[in-house]
Amino acid sequence: MSEKRLGRGLDFLIPSSLDKQSDSVSQIQIAQIKKNRFQPREFFNEDKHKELALSIKENGVIQPILVRQEGGQFELIAGERRLRACTSLNHETIPAIILNISDAQLLEFALVENIQREDLNPMEEARAFQMFVQFQGLTHEDIANRIGKHRTYVTNSLRLLDLPPKIQEYVSRGTLSTGHAKALLSLPTEKEILFACEAIINNSLTVRKTEELVKSLLAKKGPPPPQFKSSVRPPHILSLEKKLRERFNTRVEIQVKGNNKGRVSFSFHSEKDLGRLFDLFVSDEGLSEFSSGAF
Repeated sequence: MSEKRLGRGLDFLIPSSLDKQSDSVSQIQIAQIKKNRFQPREFFNEDKHKELALSIKENGVIQPILVRQEGGQFELIAGERRLRACTSLNHETIPAIILNISDAQLLEFALVENIQREDLNPMEEARAFQMFVQFQGLTHEDIANRIGKHRTYVTNSLRLLDLPPKIQEYVSRGTLSTGHAKALLSLPTEKEILFACEAIINNSLTVRKTEELVKSLLAKKGPPPPQFKSSVRPPHILSLEKKLRERFNTRVEIQVKGNNKGRVSFSFHSEKDLGRLFDLFVSDEGLSEFSSGAF
């Protein structure tokens, strides 16, 4: 297979010589389309989904999805967000182009679409790289060449899969950053990793402070400094944090300091992201589900 860079886009992966079952766009029954088996994305932004659904409702589907035929059904190649939006609008059909491609090409399409159009979270990206290793036998260097990154980027990404499932979930949700996760990988046991994770969350540790904590644990010169001690947090607080993370699609921290007082912190990564959070805060549906006195 000739070398391709994922950053060059879907068009680069669809050469004119690629066998098409149809030179034109077909209207396909949505009920006949099944999910791409190699789809690396697990979480879809609800707000972006609503925006796309509104756009499709007003303007229709401007860009057809890509599918391949399997018996009497079709397997999605690219366009899951458009397919989900049309499904939520109760559309019966969707415009599509039918291609004849291999499983290897199907995997590559799934990865390039997500990297090009909407960033995968760190764990989704790591699992996508793992699929390249398992199903295509690619080396870390091969994958790096295809995505235009350094080999160490791919290697460090795949190392995240060595973390305990609970930590992987925190990284997926944004509770822990990739920097926190990389620091935790230096710890030799799952018990120490989970202890350090609780300390990070409970004390809102930065990556640098996390590295200091890990260094302290590795030194084994006694218990961690008092400021790093982990404590058991009330289950209802953890549950509320999870609900807020899912609702606002960002890292959320709830710190309770006694006498039913505390602080709720929302993280944002750009001015646009801050605007998105503000719109959610002032909307009717923003925090309404959390106003029942659950604290």
